[in-house]
Amino acid sequence: MMKSIVFVILKTPFGEDPTDLVNTLAGDFKRSFLLLEDGVYWSVIEEKCRILKGLNAEIFAANDDLEARGFDDTIEGVKILDYDEIVEVLMEEYDQIITL
Repeated sequence: MMKSIVFVILKTPFGEDPTDLVNTLAGDFKRSFLLLEDGVYWSVIEEKCRILKGLNAEIFAANDDLEARGFDDTIEGVKILDYDEIVEVLMEEYDQIITL
């Protein structure tokens, strides 16, 4: 079974690009992003979302955090999760969790 890493992003996309760090840490592992708090802006700013999609990763965003910032729950290529789904994904689907 392939190892897997989920990268949790909590901060806005106006800082550093995580591409090099993610590629270094994940290597050939299955990789995903979980966008929480201000990290959900990565999903709604098209050019920033393209960066994450370019890393060949599944992208999840917290519904509550999107709604709190005035966004709806339909973003192409991003799976929107509620709290229970986030816990399930983190606990059941990934070998490692790394917060960026």
